[in-house]
Amino acid sequence: MEDELGNESFEAYLQTFMMIRSTRHFLTHEENRWWDNRSTDPLESRSEIISEALKISLEELTKQFGDNSNDWEWEKAVTIEHPHPLGAQKPLDKLFNVRTEAVEANEEAVNKLAFKLNGEGIYKVTSGPAMRIILDFADVEGSVSVLPTGNSGNRFSKHYADQKELYVKGKYRPQLMNEETIKEKSKNKLVLLP
Repeated sequence: MEDELGNESFEAYLQTFMMIRSTRHFLTHEENRWWDNRSTDPLESRSEIISEALKISLEELTKQFGDNSNDWEWEKAVTIEHPHPLGAQKPLDKLFNVRTEAVEANEEAVNKLAFKLNGEGIYKVTSGPAMRIILDFADVEGSVSVLPTGNSGNRFSKHYADQKELYVKGKYRPQLMNEETIKEKSKNKLVLLP
């Protein structure tokens, strides 16, 4: 479709739900005019374009994961990096940005993590849930939650990035809601004075 739309419009199209909803339509219509690559003289067919796409995909996967397709795992392809404002400047990204192991995710799952398909074979998550909470209004004190990076934006806090693995594995921690329980379980106290 890029040859008809141009690069900028094609990239914009890839970011829409229209792309997701129209894929089945394209695949089921063999005579769809979108199959033709306008930059070549012969009129390409659906099977030729799909074969070429599969060839490119196999080349990318082989480059990324090796020749043995039994070792290929989707979970190794999607990565998460939570940026910190100071991590925008290299090499501070290695110190401040929170990276996790690869994660099982796609754009149509409950764990909806968006990423841009590219020719690199490693897909970096660009957006996802800021936090996950399970809250039962009949038992608010039994709530659980997880923050992708932990409770602190302070790189030198022990709570910096302390929930990233829970987040990646779909796990939670208790979300304390009762003031007395919070006071009883707290280990450190931060007092802010004007």
